[in-house]
Amino acid sequence: MRKAVILLLAAMCAGVMYGQTKQRIAVYVTGGESGDNQVFGAKLRDAIVQSGDYEAVERTDAFLEQLRKEQTYQRSGHVDDKDIARLGKQSGVQFVCVAELMPVKDGSFATARLVDVEKASVISSADGAEQIKNLPSLISMSSSIASQLLRDASKYKPGEGKERIAVYVAGGEQSIQKLLAAKMVSAITQSEKYVAMERTGAFLQLLKKEQNYQYSGSVDETQLARLGKQFGVKYVCVVRVANSFGSEFLDAILINVETSVVKASANDALTENDLQSLIRKTKHITTLLLGGTNVTEGKEVIINGVRWATCNVAAPGTFAVRPEDAGMFYQWNRKKAWDVTGEVTDWDNTYSKGGTWEKANDPSPAGWRIPTKEETGKLYDKHKVDREWTTVNGVNGCKFTDKATGNSLFLPAAGSRHLNGTLYYAGEGGRYWGSTAESNESSAYSLDFGSGYTEWHSVNRKNGQSVRAVAE
Repeated sequence: MRKAVILLLAAMCAGVMYGQTKQRIAVYVTGGESGDNQVFGAKLRDAIVQSGDYEAVERTDAFLEQLRKEQTYQRSGHVDDKDIARLGKQSGVQFVCVAELMPVKDGSFATARLVDVEKASVISSADGAEQIKNLPSLISMSSSIASQLLRDASKYKPGEGKERIAVYVAGGEQSIQKLLAAKMVSAITQSEKYVAMERTGAFLQLLKKEQNYQYSGSVDETQLARLGKQFGVKYVCVVRVANSFGSEFLDAILINVETSVVKASANDALTENDLQSLIRKTKHITTLLLGGTNVTEGKEVIINGVRWATCNVAAPGTFAVRPEDAGMFYQWNRKKAWDVTGEVTDWDNTYSKGGTWEKANDPSPAGWRIPTKEETGKLYDKHKVDREWTTVNGVNGCKFTDKATGNSLFLPAAGSRHLNGTLYYAGEGGRYWGSTAESNESSAYSLDFGSGYTEWHSVNRKNGQSVRAVAE
């Protein structure tokens, strides 16, 4: 897995756009013929064929011939995303998908994004991070990424007028920088307000012509804003990695290109040197930077007298961006966040203490807290609240509707992690912590639901489960 694999899936229009005929997809893999690369490519191809919306095309000779003529490809074996989009457009292609598999710290990181060649913007993205120990784990991660990528692509609607962001990660093409860029693009793509621009290759070429960059390898915010304005974006997202006292410090800012003013900033220190910690810290930063903590604009709803947040808790102190986003898992009365997908390491198998969820350990953003048993119980009061198992943007979950007001609350069925950290029931059921402990020291109360039930259970405190906060 030493070589990066760039997978280009070119979605070709064979007639009428957007669903009236199947869109044709050509698969192209570079980076060597290693077994890992071939598995990754095969699972992406399988997802294309099985989706029912696309056709896999085996012959890509014309596209490859154009690619080989590119000067940058002749020099390095790679071309930037702007050139890929241009070549795709010349070949009668609607989309180009760029995917990469790389080693990062103690694990492997894979990412894929689908680019609209007309707008040079990302319409969907997916990624995964695991300690790939064997073939089944590689197959599992590859299949998950492929499914998510195509599922999000099916929801794409052109011309929605989102604000455009160009992503610039300082420090070259090291694996950590690539991971940060991929996660930032994913967060932007999944947000309600923004779209990521896939023109970073040309952006960097202009950047390198700047005198300050030639001298020092960096430019100031005013120069970045001016360059961003030339590319027709509203914001430039700048991400930097600094090393201090043997640890990495992650810092990100969002610059308004019209005013050169920093609209938002977020940072965090990576004190644990492993892949999952890096993923958690990156999620924390992206959520803060893109406004995931803003709960004043349509981010709360009253159901049966209780004021609920409309999104799950993500990294400590932040909310997920969308109601259907899973956020992150937490063990009872603990503030450490755990990923909701893939495998995890260093799972805490000890019991937390206390008779209620302590404020110091509450991961909810300021002004919010873990709900009590009584507050959560109001959701399944059949006389006042209707319950419906439903799907929102491809995500299964449970919708609770206040009969008196019509207000509704959606809880995604993210599953949970059991005693050893193993993920169960993702997409099939949801488990949400309450702040109330059981009389014993090993259990606490939890709201559980699936397609045919909603229950209030006493579960093991070691479990990792979702958190949906209520207003203080």
